[in-house]
Amino acid sequence: MAKAPKEKKQTPAQLLLAIHLRELGFAPEPEVRVCAERRWRFDLADASRRIAFEVSGGNWTGGHARGREQEDEYTKLNTAQLLDWRVFQFTNRQVSTGEAKEFLRKWDLL
Repeated sequence: MAKAPKEKKQTPAQLLLAIHLRELGFAPEPEVRVCAERRWRFDLADASRRIAFEVSGGNWTGGHARGREQEDEYTKLNTAQLLDWRVFQFTNRQVSTGEAKEFLRKWDLL
């Protein structure tokens, strides 16, 4: 029997962004898979609209990953684009100050 993937705990910035996204009319879900072939997951995604949201954190330090982690992240994002996902990336600071919410509100993606 295959083990279910360990559920990743959301960061405070991811939780706040989810609140902001709901206020803007999105239906954010955590840990949505990018594609079936890989274990990659988006931090948050509105799957019905194929819009994903990533917040820097985890292995990212100050918004920058190192070496192999950065390459994996680029491959994940490039794959997502090929699969017709729109992916928006924000830093923890952009989320906490409301800058991310304002950016999304301004572009009226719904």
